[in-house]
Amino acid sequence: MSAKKWYSSWKVWVWALIMIISLASIIKIDTSNGFEMGHNLKLGSEFSGGTLFQLQLAQPASQQELSEIRLIVEKRLNPTGIKDVSVSNTGNTLIIAQVAETDPVEVSKLQSLLLKQGKFESFLNGNIVFDGSDIVQVVENAQQGYGAHPTGVGDNYAWTLPFLLNDRAAKAFSNASFHQCTQTGFTSGKAEWDCAYTYFFIDRPDSALIIYPNDLMRADDTLLDVGTGSEFPSSITVSNILDNADLTLIKLSGSELSTSDENVIQSLSPAYKSIIVPASLDENVIASISALSTIPVTKVSVSKTSPWIVDVSGLRDIIALSPGITGNDPFVNTKEEVKPLQFLVIQGTAPNATIAKQRLDDLRVLLKSGALPIPIIAINKQTVSPALGEQFLTNVWLMGILALVVVSLIVYVRYRQWKVVGPVLMVGLSEVVMILGFASLVKWNLDLASMAGILAAVGTGVDSEVIMTDEILQGNAEEEHDEKGWAAKAKRAFFIVAASASVGLAAIIPLLVLGSGIGKLSGFALTTIAGILMGVLISRPAFQEIIKVVLVPKKHHEHSNDSAPKTQ
Repeated sequence: MSAKKWYSSWKVWVWALIMIISLASIIKIDTSNGFEMGHNLKLGSEFSGGTLFQLQLAQPASQQELSEIRLIVEKRLNPTGIKDVSVSNTGNTLIIAQVAETDPVEVSKLQSLLLKQGKFESFLNGNIVFDGSDIVQVVENAQQGYGAHPTGVGDNYAWTLPFLLNDRAAKAFSNASFHQCTQTGFTSGKAEWDCAYTYFFIDRPDSALIIYPNDLMRADDTLLDVGTGSEFPSSITVSNILDNADLTLIKLSGSELSTSDENVIQSLSPAYKSIIVPASLDENVIASISALSTIPVTKVSVSKTSPWIVDVSGLRDIIALSPGITGNDPFVNTKEEVKPLQFLVIQGTAPNATIAKQRLDDLRVLLKSGALPIPIIAINKQTVSPALGEQFLTNVWLMGILALVVVSLIVYVRYRQWKVVGPVLMVGLSEVVMILGFASLVKWNLDLASMAGILAAVGTGVDSEVIMTDEILQGNAEEEHDEKGWAAKAKRAFFIVAASASVGLAAIIPLLVLGSGIGKLSGFALTTIAGILMGVLISRPAFQEIIKVVLVPKKHHEHSNDSAPKTQ
């Protein structure tokens, strides 16, 4: 085989093209700073720093509950599945979560998501109709309504989150909403209807006793009336919310506790897990409430723009039914004639696009991740130093260079030819570049496990290259003279390599499939699988062409010298 034939091999050209694409994805060319290697790579918390969350559960959890909590926390921290997230538990009341994120704004968003239990409920006429467990899919298709868009009024934005119910919940909703619209008149020949409302709650405090002063209730009604709670219909009052929230309230008529109030608190509090009071309530009154009960008292701040009862109840949206849904127009006689509605939406408004998109994204993550079986009552967080991560990354690179030196020496000892060492190292390094390019393109966080996967893939590659080299060097004299003989040996070598790679893939793929539940093993699995596939399909066929150019002429040359006539 000649050098010209080596350059014309399509296998080598494919390998070179993939190398160029990989290098382009990980190298940034800056006119002022020159080349920046690894600019587009996303590094895990071990290398770039990160945030460590310590989550305190409200009560001890069973092993099954701990497993469920770990999975839900990971989904909330990593909804896309490509971030570096590690979740574990210490004992049965403490969850440890680490994520490769140091931006204070993003960390605050994650903390807010973790503090929410995520219990979703829908009420109609004071009765629960369905909950989060009945949602089979959160629809994220803009063509089906998902997204945020301007309302045309100032900077306000409206957001919409569609979702699908299971058959049981769709039937229950259809039955509960049957004939819940009343015709009130006609306008321009069209019927006007007054329909019931569906109330959507996130983390409704059904296990809490709520202290609600009358003056705060009147202030909340005023806020609803003037429209600051603009995401709700204008006709909604505090009484409507209370009728549909199924909350246990103690209404305080004055600024101090009456004897009647004290008796009610003492009699009701043993049946609940906490007492919720407005933070604006007099501290002496709060102290008196604490003295009357053994359960904790939680203070919730009072907003100037949002009704306190809305914040406390977890009310997210109020949607009016329509005559078509309720079977009023067109009119049907029985519930069985109404087709169950599985596709529903949650809507809301926000003062600007950023807040609208954040509310939409938070609700999407909560509905997709599910409700925590036990709420999180406290979070302690700390940031991992990026400087320490950089030092760790430097050590990893040094270990990689040391590994290359050791591999070079071993290959040289095996073949006693530096011309064999060169292609082995060159192709091995190319596999590292291709894996890093792949990680950059899919925005995969490279954590320590991912680096281990790269080493495993490259180690497998070097092993395969040694097998191919040995197979080419071996053989009988007839094969050494015949081009077909060289091709046969190359095919045998590649068959061995492909079989070995298939076994490796079969062992690693389950780790990728189950990676979200096993934590960092998914990073190891992804990089290992990517390395094996790129090696078998791209780099090793190219290596086969290169090594034949290196070895075949030498074998022919040695044979021609042996067969030449000797002079005396």
